[in-house]
Formats: sequence, C-alpha cells, structure tokens
Amino acid sequence: MGRSLNSTLGIRTQTILLCGVPLAFLVLLLFAAGTLLGEIESTTVWSQRSTNALEMSDSLSRDMTAANQAIVELTKARSPAKKAAALKTYHDATVRVTAQQSRLESFVKTPAMTRLAAKLNGAVTVVMGLLDRYRSDFLARGKKVADAHVTAPPTRKRVQAWLDAKTVFDKAVRAGTMVRSDTLRQDVRKLGIILIAVALLGIGLTLVVAARFGVGIVRRLSQLAENAQRLAAGELPTPISGRDEISQLDAIYRELTQRLQVTVRQKEAALEAYAREHDVASTLQRALLPQQFPEVRGLRVDSVYRPASQGQEIGGDWYDVFQINDRLLGLSVGDVAGHGVRAASMMAFVRRSLRVTARFDDDPAEVLTLINRALCTDEGDILVTAFFGTLNLDNGRLRYALAGHAAPLTIAAAGKATQLPGGGVVLGFDVNSTFQAYEAELPAGSGLLLFTDGIVEMERDYFKGMADLESAFEREWRSPSENVAENIQRTLFEHAEPHDDSALLFVRVDRLPAAAALTWTIDARDPLAARRVRREVVRSAGERDPEVDLAATEAIFGEAIGNVARHTPGWASVSLLSEDGELILDVEDHGAPFEFDGRDCPDATTECGRGAFLMRTLSIRVSVSRTPTGNRVSIVLPQAHSAGIAAAR
Repeated sequence: MGRSLNSTLGIRTQTILLCGVPLAFLVLLLFAAGTLLGEIESTTVWSQRSTNALEMSDSLSRDMTAANQAIVELTKARSPAKKAAALKTYHDATVRVTAQQSRLESFVKTPAMTRLAAKLNGAVTVVMGLLDRYRSDFLARGKKVADAHVTAPPTRKRVQAWLDAKTVFDKAVRAGTMVRSDTLRQDVRKLGIILIAVALLGIGLTLVVAARFGVGIVRRLSQLAENAQRLAAGELPTPISGRDEISQLDAIYRELTQRLQVTVRQKEAALEAYAREHDVASTLQRALLPQQFPEVRGLRVDSVYRPASQGQEIGGDWYDVFQINDRLLGLSVGDVAGHGVRAASMMAFVRRSLRVTARFDDDPAEVLTLINRALCTDEGDILVTAFFGTLNLDNGRLRYALAGHAAPLTIAAAGKATQLPGGGVVLGFDVNSTFQAYEAELPAGSGLLLFTDGIVEMERDYFKGMADLESAFEREWRSPSENVAENIQRTLFEHAEPHDDSALLFVRVDRLPAAAALTWTIDARDPLAARRVRREVVRSAGERDPEVDLAATEAIFGEAIGNVARHTPGWASVSLLSEDGELILDVEDHGAPFEFDGRDCPDATTECGRGAFLMRTLSIRVSVSRTPTGNRVSIVLPQAHSAGIAAAR
C-alpha cells in the first residue's frame, strides 16, 4: 500500500479507499451492537414472562385462599343472606382459579416449565376439589362430617403436595431467569471485548492507511518539486511513474518544457519560464495555507501572507490556527528553509503534521520533538523554523515552544508590545534535539502577534526590523484596521521591497470563551452513581481551574447530593460551568421548595442543617432559586487559599 499504490491510484480514489476502511469497521461495530441489542431484548422478554408467571402463581394462591376463606365464612354464617354471600364469594374465587390455570399453562413455553405448570395446576385442582367437597358435605351433612373429611391425613397430604408444587414452580421460574441473566452478562462481556477490539483495530488500520497514503503523496510531491526545479534550471527531469494526478502534472510540466526548448536560449523565453515557476510556487503555497480559521467566540484572528518580490525567493512560510479540542486552540507559524515548490510542499507537510500530532499530544515541546524526528528521518536536508503554541480558552494560558524561530509579540490593554521569552534548535538539524515548553498569560483585552523572519529582515537588520514591528503593532493596536495583520505588513513594506516571503498572524482576546457547562444526570439515592459523578466533577473542576480547592469541592458535592437524596424524589442534574472568572457547581432537583440558610452552626446532636452549614462555610457563595420543576442550588467553588472561610454574602 506504499509507493506503488500511490502511483497507481489517483488521489481521489485513494481518498475513497481511506474513507472505506473506517466505514467497514463501523459496519462491523454496528453489527456487533445489533447482536448485543437482540440478546438484551430476548432476555428482557424472558424476564417479563418469568415475572408474569410468578404473578400468576401468586394470584392462584390468593384466589385459593379467598375460596377457602369463603368456606370459613359459610360455616360461620347464621342467616341465609350471609350464607348466600359466602357461596357467591366462593364461586367467584373458583372461577378466577380456573381462569388463572388456563393462563398459566398457555403462558409458559419451555417443555420443563410446561410440565411444572401442569403439575401445579393438577395440585390446585385437587385442593379446589377438596374445598368443593367440604362445601358439599357441609351443606348436605353438616359441619362435623365436613371437618372429619378435611382433617383426614390424605387431605393434608394433598394440600402439602400443592404447596410443594408451587414452591418448585416458583424456584424453577427464578432459576431460569437467573440463568438467562448470567448468559446475557457473559454475552455482553464477550461482545464488549469484540467491540473494543474492532474499534482499536479500525483506528489502528485507519491511521496506518492514512500515514502510508500521506507519506506516499508527500514523497511524490517532493519528486514533483524537484522536477519543477530541474525544469526551471533547464535540466532534464526524471519522469514520475504512475497514473495519478501528480504523474499527470509532472507529464504536463515535461511537455511544457519541451515546447519551451525552442526558445530557451532567448532571453524572453527564459524570463517567461522564470515567471511561470514563480506563479506555480506562489499558487501552490497560497493553496496550501489554511483557507479559513475556526470561529471562536471572544477571539479575533487576522492573517496575511506575502511572497517575495522575486521568484527565486518564494519559500515555505506558513501560519495556522486550528481547534485541538473544545478548550485548546492550536497556533503555529514557521518557515521552511529553501525556495520553490519543494519548500511550499514541505511547508504543507509540516503544517499538517503539527495539526495531526497536536491532537494526539498537546504538549508543544513534545509536538516539535516528534516533528523534528520525522524530518530528520525522512527529509534529512530540510531545515524548518517554527513556533507552536496552545491557547487554553478557559483561562487564557498560552503554552508554546520554539524551534529556531523568533518569539511572538504580546500586547496588553495598555498598548505596550513585548516579546515573549524562549528559544530552540531548528527542526531537521539533529534527530536528538529536544525542545522546552514556555507559558504566558493572554487575559481578556490582550493580543498576540506571530510572524516569520521575512517581516523583520527585509533591510538585513534584525534589531531594527523588530523595533519597527513593535512600533507598527502598537499603532495598529490603538486604532485597529479591518485586518490588523495586513495593515501592519503594509506599513512595514511601504518603503521597502521584501527579499523573502513573510507571514503574519494576529490574535486578539476580547474575552475568554470558557467551555460550555458540563452536565450529569443521576439518581442521588444510588451511591455508585453519586461516587462516579463526584469523581468526574472533581476532575473537571481541576482541569478548568488548577487553583480550585478539590477537597472542598468534593465535600460540597457530597452534601449537595445528600440533600437531594434526603428531601426530594432523588433525581438530580449536576452542572459545572465557568462564569466571570468563577467556577460554579449547579445542582437541580425535582422536589418541593425549601429555604436555604446554613449560616448558624447546627446542633451537634442532629443531622438537620449540617449539610447547608458545611456548603455555606466551604464555598465562596451559595444561592437557591426555584425552577419550573424544582430547586436549583448554585455554589461558587472556593480557591485553595480560601477554603474553610465562610462567605460573607
């Protein structure tokens, strides 16, 4: 699936194949999940039938007891009306017993259960016959004769046989249910292992296929870039084999060169070829830059790229902004050493590699280390300078690492630009190079400017270029244009022609777009569920605010959920959200309105009021509001240094 497949199949076909691999595994996962659902549904039906069978058995016992009680009432009755009522009650009970017997035999399906049901019905019929005989003897011969028949040993033996038959039937039904439940648990465990194995295999195979296709395409693009350089130099290129789009483009280049050979010695033809190579590299580079950035509320992102004024100076500058996850934003700028199509293609490779690597490991230093190893191993003659950072959208923390690249500028609300610290070795120089991660804060109202060296070295004076860039940044900050990056570049190049391509990326933090609230719904009366959600809440609180007091958070959660379990039906919705720099825990229930005080220490001998007092004491602020379905308790979680201090509000 390596070079030969990349050269044989077109890029479009390869993309279809790449999509087909995870689709095939998804079909397998759906099949396994469907099998699991079928097992669960079958066991559910069985459990329902078993429950109904037990209910029928109990109903038979109740109706037989009712019939027996009616006979007792008959023996006690003195008036004809009471005797008639007792006989009617007895008749109704016998009718219900007969109906239940028919339903019981028709409901069970397995041969074993059918035999047990028939035995139980037979015992019921015998006992009901004894009752009927007692009724007949009592009405015809009197109570003494009827009692003598009932107390006889055979009668007791038949009654005991009925009780034994019911016990055996009930145990058999419960045992069958337990067997089906155990079988379901084993099937769920097996199918769960299969689902995990198929998912892991699908992920691994997809990554392998994507990596092989990606490396193959980049290799062929490198060949295409080398051929373009040879064509520009008047050398004969080595044809790229295959039938894909890259080989077709290479064939077009070679055909174009053959047509230009007639006039290659002429100055005008040479200049025309030169301009075409410039256009190809510039177009390729612009096409490989990001066409749009993710929209993040509270952030403004401007960018600009400008090629050099001369064709041979077109290089591999880039900028990029991408979403790593719901709280991290990736930022990168860099410059691939060299010029032409190869530099532009390698720029795309490095930029995309940063995106892919950052989604597996968001440590900027580790990301640059992995990219450096890949470049040193696969592209030994490529050097790249780069900045890569992650912006935490919850707290404005910027973590970044540098590889031979100038550190970016930051600017606060006051309008003074400063350069961040940091340094590092260029990528592709030494496979054993390591990089250091730095941190900076970008609070609301601050800005960040990332740039490549083409913006500060146009006059071959780095320090003057940095001073001019800081000055232009500060002026633009005070009176921003529609595109800040573009206007800064226009200001710097107003009286000078750039000798190298350049890229600028501007990020303004108007407000920190805190991640959306995390929500859990649990039954507060279930200890296992409460402990699971408590762990999730404490972990999420620590991730959102490293300064939060986790011990106090855990205690507050326990008291809040305990309050729901004691005073409401038990179901609660728990939310964790950031608002105005505070971390808030919301607990909503479905109970009756209540008043929350918690200011006075409760009596040591009673539990009443203790939870409210602890929540009020440990938190910064507690408030209670009424919702359409219950109550909402909002608790502002404390910082580690403020734990244990009672709120004044």
